[in-house]
Amino acid sequence: MEIIPLIRLEEAGTLDETLAAIEELLKQIDENKTIYILDIDGIEKNEPNLDIYQRISNSHDIWVDNGPCNIGDAVDAFMAGATKVTIIRELCPQIKISEIREITENEIYADLALDQEDIFYQEIDGIVNFNDRKKIEFDQRYNSLLSQYSTKNKLYCYESNIENISFWKKYNITGLLVDVDKHKEFENAIRI
Repeated sequence: MEIIPLIRLEEAGTLDETLAAIEELLKQIDENKTIYILDIDGIEKNEPNLDIYQRISNSHDIWVDNGPCNIGDAVDAFMAGATKVTIIRELCPQIKISEIREITENEIYADLALDQEDIFYQEIDGIVNFNDRKKIEFDQRYNSLLSQYSTKNKLYCYESNIENISFWKKYNITGLLVDVDKHKEFENAIRI
């Protein structure tokens, strides 16, 4: 199981201040690690932090989740250095994965959503789940989807509690997205 460090970008200050904070975070991450960038500014305000992606991509592979609303937004993330992009289907129901594939060979992921058609999930490289353990345990629909899609796709789940690693293992997930300040602790736990 992979452990992917996650960095949140939200209401960034000046570019210099944000980059200085990011540089401190990057010191905790080996250069060969992929970093998942959860860009709240991009998702909530449609103001992705493309400049920051460019800087981080100089030293790390980056996987960007910034709420692209159309093909151009996804291409912008790839042009800024992303090697993978996550599509939040609710934000862009009209987006066609096949059209993005005509432009790039980079990996395309989607969020786990109850109302998605199977054809959509067949076109992507994998699924990202931000639902917590309680949601999965108590909502049989999500439990069923996780079980179903983990056999067909790469599946990554966000986790903040190290005690839940064994819960995710039963779904045969590809990896966990973990806040950058906890990623070393999670890496050590999966080695045991």
